[in-house]
Amino acid sequence: LQAQAHPSPLTHDLRWRNIGPANMMGRVAAIDALDSDWRTVLIGSASGGVFLSDNAGVTWRAIFDKYGSGSIGSVAFFQPDPKTIWVGTGESSNRNSSGWGDGLYKSTDGGKTFQNVGLTDTHHIAEIAVHPSDPSIVYAAALGHLWGTSGSRGLWKTIDGGRTWLKLGNGLPNDGKTGATDIKMDPSNPDVLYVGMYERLRQPWHYQSGGANGGIFKSTDAGATWTKLTEGLPAGDTGQIDIAIHRRDPRILVAAVEADENLPEGVPGSGVYKSMDGGATWSFLLKHAVRPFYHGQIAIDPNDPDLIYVVSREFKVSKDGGKTFGGRWWPGGGDDHDMWISPADSNIWYNATDQGAQMTVDGGKTITFLNNMAIGQYYAIGVDMRDPYWVIGGLQDNGIWTGPSNSREPRGILNMHNTWVGEGDGFHSQVDPTDWRTNYFVNHVGFAARLNVETREHQFITPTPETIVNYADHVDADCRETATRYTIRPGEQWFFGYSPDRPRLPPQFRFNWSSPLILAHDNPRTVYFGGNYLFRSQDRGDSWRIISPDLTTNDAKKRNASQSGGLTRSVTGGENHCTIVTIADSPIDPAVIWVGTDDGNLQVTRDDGASWQNVAPNVPGVTTGAWVSRVEPSRFAKERCYVTFDDHRRDNMTAYAFVTEDFGATWRSLSDDLPEGSVYVICEDPKNPDLLFVGTEFAVHASVDRGRSWMRLDAGMPTVAVHDLVIHPRDGDLIAATHGR
Repeated sequence: LQAQAHPSPLTHDLRWRNIGPANMMGRVAAIDALDSDWRTVLIGSASGGVFLSDNAGVTWRAIFDKYGSGSIGSVAFFQPDPKTIWVGTGESSNRNSSGWGDGLYKSTDGGKTFQNVGLTDTHHIAEIAVHPSDPSIVYAAALGHLWGTSGSRGLWKTIDGGRTWLKLGNGLPNDGKTGATDIKMDPSNPDVLYVGMYERLRQPWHYQSGGANGGIFKSTDAGATWTKLTEGLPAGDTGQIDIAIHRRDPRILVAAVEADENLPEGVPGSGVYKSMDGGATWSFLLKHAVRPFYHGQIAIDPNDPDLIYVVSREFKVSKDGGKTFGGRWWPGGGDDHDMWISPADSNIWYNATDQGAQMTVDGGKTITFLNNMAIGQYYAIGVDMRDPYWVIGGLQDNGIWTGPSNSREPRGILNMHNTWVGEGDGFHSQVDPTDWRTNYFVNHVGFAARLNVETREHQFITPTPETIVNYADHVDADCRETATRYTIRPGEQWFFGYSPDRPRLPPQFRFNWSSPLILAHDNPRTVYFGGNYLFRSQDRGDSWRIISPDLTTNDAKKRNASQSGGLTRSVTGGENHCTIVTIADSPIDPAVIWVGTDDGNLQVTRDDGASWQNVAPNVPGVTTGAWVSRVEPSRFAKERCYVTFDDHRRDNMTAYAFVTEDFGATWRSLSDDLPEGSVYVICEDPKNPDLLFVGTEFAVHASVDRGRSWMRLDAGMPTVAVHDLVIHPRDGDLIAATHGR
């Protein structure tokens, strides 16, 4: 990941301008603060780098913008000297949209500079434990690759400040599949360690959490040997594990442990456990299994052992040592990931959520939302034609927002200039170029809406049996597919808080977590929407026509994710598969339409949908089934189309970009000069046929020779995943939707 595309004098002074916003924030993965001064705090953003504040979040300094990855799994101070900061890259939330890292970094100058000190092929470092008095001794819990079993994983130790690393074994699993998800050190004896071991594997159509070799392990000799702790803990396979030690009495531990959710009542299973004897025996306190792979964390008050926090989507708190649990009493959050409590004053704590970081100084009676970091995680964007033009976009777990590209306000673009237009997980969003008031946007798993942003009048436009004019021609009454059984119900209710009473399409019709919606080049009243069939509306979504057969592989083994999750069934739509993920019509000939699917089909029609051809087999050097991340028909030749593939979901991070000059019969690779890192989008300049842009997991790159060579465009932009690129049709601005900044 350290290898970058060639720096160039041509792009040196071409600087990006961040237009925010920070209103909705984004997922925060990790928090650490100084025990001696809680105002000095580190924030590890899930995909936007690391931020440091010395005034409790009033202001922040981005300290990790130009290193190998913006995806962060863990952060840690060396408490006696806060100039020493450790950063573990690669977030550990294990979700379908997670990025990956390139190892462990160390700073000895308070975050001014960092050095990569190894573990580069672990991809996800979930936790760091630093010796309380010797800065040379550090432990790193590495989960390993999320989408495969390559690379390294497990618990690692350095005794020379990161110059060399030893993988710890002698009692720990070493099966090539089980990684370390947590490491905790006894605050009174640094030779006593506890580690949580976790096996998980993500595939595009399935997530498997849990394995036979996981569990909680203890060492009393600084990691030389390990013993698995079992007394009172779940028998059989275990999954995600998080551990917390009471600071004043380290014999008291609590743990969040994932186990088989189908264990019978009365048998200890997924949930909260407590030990009063250093892990020798455990008692089961609370059954709790709410997406543990994503937010199965726990905390115990450093001063009061009776105060236990279950840091989760369904946040729970016990004030009596685990005898009873209640809900949180403060606002915000919902998907929580980490918690830091001041040892000097238990009323002071920070909390990490999908909606950013929170802080309290009065035990949660009042909450400060630290919404002054622009770490929004955009999936896709659109633009309007106002002056200055506005940008609309959908964000991970933070709805759909729209805001200006510039401002006549002397202070520039402010949070107050941006506005919310729809709730839920936001994705593809578009604006009618002839009427800025008309916005279109998509929620997770294929639900769509149209909104007048001036009056807030809205219309649900998801295709239904009632609104598809040729539905009877395509519905298969003999289709034996069953409906996906979701654990979090998707639907139109996420947009505006209610769901209209109308029928949904049967299971024959599938939609991706991020279903594409575009407006036609020749007529903005024409809308295309992708499921496994291609839908077209010529009246702004009020009615639809199916203009294709099933364009996917329609693999019966991969098209229904109802059993996804492993030990804990978790089906939210992130594993929906055999679906369309990218659509584009030709700017030259509206009868030419390109479609790409998540299971590797690259389809083109030249007769307005009457017939389709899968040209994916003609693309050289790409393994069958690779995710087609973007199609981009040329504005200069109707036979020409650019396409990118993203195969990281099968543990292949190679950059893939191609062009065809003959409707897909033959292809030329454009990626020989691109560094490693999945390509999510390709964009052709509307005036210069030789000027191309790509967005990857780490940067934007430009080519002035139609893909034969590439230059990194990184002046003013941190290392961050770029999920969408749009060139404004009037102003010519290049707009990047980053998944993290």
